[in-house]
Amino acid sequence: MRKFPLTVLIVLTTVALAATAWAANTVTYTPRPGAEGALFAVYDFEREGGRAQPSRVIIDWGTIHRSFIAIPYGRCESVTPAGFIIKLKQAGQGTLRITTSSGLLLRAPYQGDPPLELTHACYRVQK
Repeated sequence: MRKFPLTVLIVLTTVALAATAWAANTVTYTPRPGAEGALFAVYDFEREGGRAQPSRVIIDWGTIHRSFIAIPYGRCESVTPAGFIIKLKQAGQGTLRITTSSGLLLRAPYQGDPPLELTHACYRVQK
């Protein structure tokens, strides 16, 4: 029986872990056809040393492909909670996919009324 070289095993393990980490930061949502209202998703910034960390966001929805960096601002860098709200008007087709480099998903993508976090000073809307 032939043994796998150690380097091959290390590379396969690294690829598997990277794929798992990527999948953990990706959410999908299929909007209801004909339903009214914008789409929302709410994220809390990841913290490191008590400070909120920026998050890279990629949105893919049919023909819409957008990326941006959500950055904590002002006093919101050091307070909790702090985060960002993604707001999308009905424009894409098919399944919406949101990928973030970091952050905690507080409210998965949904269609309807704006989230309560919209009134909080340390949550910014990303349109």
